Amino acid sequence: MPMISVITCALPRGTEWLSEAWRSLEDQTLPPDWQWEWLLQIDGPEKLRSSVPQDDPRIRITRNPRNFGAATARTLALGRAGGELVAVLDADDIMLPGHLSRAIAVMETHGAEWTASSALDMHPQGTRVAFETGLSEGMIPNGAFHTYWQDRGIPPVCPATMVARRELVLSVGGWTAFPLAADTGLLLAMEAVAPGYYLEKPGLLYRKWPDQITVSSMSRNEEQRALRNQVIDARVKALRGWGVRWSAA
Repeated sequence: MPMISVITCALPRGTEWLSEAWRSLEDQTLPPDWQWEWLLQIDGPEKLRSSVPQDDPRIRITRNPRNFGAATARTLALGRAGGELVAVLDADDIMLPGHLSRAIAVMETHGAEWTASSALDMHPQGTRVAFETGLSEGMIPNGAFHTYWQDRGIPPVCPATMVARRELVLSVGGWTAFPLAADTGLLLAMEAVAPGYYLEKPGLLYRKWPDQITVSSMSRNEEQRALRNQVIDARVKALRGWGVRWSAA
């Protein structure tokens, strides 16, 4: 039976919403014969401020002995993944209904090896704001995300919406080893070697809150940002330089 492995890194902060993330996964409806597993990688010894079912065989929980960071935690979870596809669900986000089934459908019918979708920013007061990508649903032109990122400094989609073939994620080394933008590095690396598909319908509620890593002082360090971008850009160009296009076949 085909499976999709959903990877969640539970950091010490932000886990009070983990039960909401879990319910959004449980509410997903998959195509016939498909199933999912939830790989919950707890990053550190701290006690979670939320609970998830302990007796559901689809949930596989592992705890890191100390705080390694989200990129390392996700990549460690990738090593436990049994599905042919991999998806991401951050502990403070909510997966919208139909997200996984839409991704599976286009990968089966359009030859895409990965997908990304639009998302809605979810603010503390309850408002939801769409991020205007300027993209149309369909196969992503080769290099389009990389060009957008070079021009604007951010990818055109929320990287946390990605669904990809596990072997593809493994082939590009998993999440880039940064404290920030690790998922952007992975997304652009996959685009460099494999065809992707953009889903216009939002697949995620991306929670905005004061203490999240993406608004921390670390994210505002311009020197570190420039170094991260330099490595991400060099990785994309190096992958393209090999002239290899990845295929599930």
